[in-house]
Order: sequence, then structure tokens, then C-alpha cells
Amino acid sequence: MKNWLWVNANNLIQITRNAAGLFINDDRIGALLDKMPVVARSVAPTRFGEDSADRLTPFVETRAHLLRRYYNGYDNRSCRDFKLSYEELVTFGEFQLPDCLQVDLTAFSVNLRQKEWKVDPRLKRHGNAACEIFTAIGKLHRQPDGQMMNELNLRLSNWDVAGKSLALAPTRYNQQVGTNLTLDWASGHLSRRNSMTLSGHINATTRNDLDFSANGQLTALRDSCLANVIGVACMLYTAKGHALIRARSGATAIMADRDKMHCSASGAVTFPDDPAKLSSGKEFENYLYAEMAREIQEETGLGPEDYELRLVAFARELVRGGHPQFFFSAQTKLERFVIEERLRTATDRWEFRDSEELEERLKMFQSDPVAYLDTYSEIFTYEGFAALMLTAAFKEQCGD
Repeated sequence: MKNWLWVNANNLIQITRNAAGLFINDDRIGALLDKMPVVARSVAPTRFGEDSADRLTPFVETRAHLLRRYYNGYDNRSCRDFKLSYEELVTFGEFQLPDCLQVDLTAFSVNLRQKEWKVDPRLKRHGNAACEIFTAIGKLHRQPDGQMMNELNLRLSNWDVAGKSLALAPTRYNQQVGTNLTLDWASGHLSRRNSMTLSGHINATTRNDLDFSANGQLTALRDSCLANVIGVACMLYTAKGHALIRARSGATAIMADRDKMHCSASGAVTFPDDPAKLSSGKEFENYLYAEMAREIQEETGLGPEDYELRLVAFARELVRGGHPQFFFSAQTKLERFVIEERLRTATDRWEFRDSEELEERLKMFQSDPVAYLDTYSEIFTYEGFAALMLTAAFKEQCGD
């Protein structure tokens, strides 16, 4: 099964050089935007009740124009012009973008909490229901020992760029399922905002009623009731400038069943066996590199010796209520046929599907990326698109 595609990153240079003004329409809604209010006080639920036979209806809102109306307190040129479903974007090293701070992660102090983070009691019943329905529809998988996947992940509990400090804590994957991954699901197990009771309300959602935006911005990580497991995502480039695009399977937890193009590798950061690996900003950065390399190994079959990895940017995702994401660029000297052989035997190749149905859409994208990006949501996951745009801009500005 061929579960990959190649895109010539050189075609993206015209976009990253002058992104402003490219995106006249937002998800093809065109003039309808003029009739919509700029500010929305809520995001409509995407799903109601506990119908385990429904494998298609999403648990989160992914349409950028609706999320932008809700999170309307931002004015970051780079996020807007690159059409990212992310905010609070910062860059690393020599990489610079308009309206974005450059950060030296090694200068950060780290506050590591050893005690496992647990979900807010108001979310407990909703979280249990989320895990049950995710299992029923095949979005939570069993490990080789038969137990349900519930690994110990790393939570970003605070991120203070000005103060050069961050806070971390361990948390379980199922805590993420019950929070970030089901933000817009009206499960019937959540109470309304400011309610004094834990009784469920048919229309209540986590985004609107528990982690709501009071100022048009994402809830600060230090105040968030979400799991906020750290994510890493990478785009791999060959020496000839081709980016490895994957055909993401709808079986993965956050993705809808409609399959789209994704980045080369991505995943959640696990909690280390030795907490000393998180004792400083430098150690934390090293650990992020190690976790990204692990995901690349599992999803592509490539080892750290096969590429050069660079940390490019950090941002918080609007879809998952501020989910923290670190973006990487990987440069390899391997030929495409060598990479493809590794992809066929990668451990986690099940996360990707046959890409033949996406070939025609990719051809259209490569023929005129500027014109076709207006409908980018038809072909890319929001995470994959952000990884592509940010790493393409990084490569143009900083080289290989």
C-alpha cells in the first residue's frame, strides 16, 4: 500500500515570500463573511449524545472561519496570512516571522510537577463517556497486551515567553480524549457555564461552558482545564526539495473519517522514564528532539542518522482549544526510493492509508499552489498544512 505523496517544496516559495492577500476567501465562504458577525460568543456543538453507531460526526469544530469568529482577540499577521488554525506563534533560532517573538528555549526555566494531572471533576463523567465512545468507534486502540492505549503523556501547564519559564506535568492520554479531543461534543454530561450543579445539560460543551474564551483568546495554559498534552509535528524534505506528505487515516483520534494529507510524522510527547530529562530548558529542548525522532522512526522507519532535525516554531491550536504544538523541519540526503522502502515497513504505518485517491488533488495543488490553497482545507489536515507552511518558510529563510 502506498501511503505517501511527494510535493515539490520549491513551488511553495512564492507563497512564503508574499503570503499577504493570497486568501481572499475563507474556506470558500466568500462574500458570506460580510453577513456574519465578527464576534461569536460560542461555537455550536458539532455532535450530540452518545451514538456509537455514528463514526463520522466530529467531536470538535475544525472550520477555521467559525473558530476565528470565536477566538477573535488575535491579530497576528503570520497566522492570518499563512492561513493557520493556530495562534500565539513563536519561532526558534534564526527563523523570523512577522508579529512573532523569537524564543531561545534553552534559556527557559522549568517547573516539573511529579504528581499526575487529573481532570476537573466537572469533566469526569464527560471524559468517561468520551473514552467509551472512542473505543466503540475504533479511535482508541488496544496495545499488544490487550489493554486500552492510555500512555503517560507530558502536559504543558504553563508557557510564559516573557518570563522565560514553563511548567510541565504528567497526564494520561484518556485525559486528553475527555478534554481537548471532544471540545464541541454535547455529551449530556456537562453543566452550563457558572452552574452550581454537576447535572448534565443537553447543549453544554467544554469549549463554551468550561474552557470558554472570555476575551476572544485561548485560555492561558496556567488556567486551562484541558489536558494540553504537548504535540510534535515534522515535515521531511529531500535534498531536491521534495516534502514527504502522508495520507492520514480517519482511524486516528482527532481526524474525521474523511482522509486528508498530513505532515511526515506527528504525535504526542510521552512522559520520560527519568524526570531529570526535563530539569532545564536545554534538557526539555533535547527531549522534544528525542520525542520527534521517536515519532519519525515509528511512522517512517527513518532513524536519527538519516536526517538533520531543526526545531522551527511553537503555536497553540484553535481546534483543540489551545493544544500546544512544536513544529520541526527534517532534512535528509536519502533518495526517495530509499525512504519509500522504509515507509512500507514502518511500525505505525496503520496510521496512514492508501494515497491514490489524493493523487489528483495533489497534482492540482502542485500545478498552482497559490490558487489552490484557497481550498486547502479540502486536501490538508490543519496540522499538516501548518507544518508545511511553517517549514517551507523556514527553508526559504534559513536554508537547509
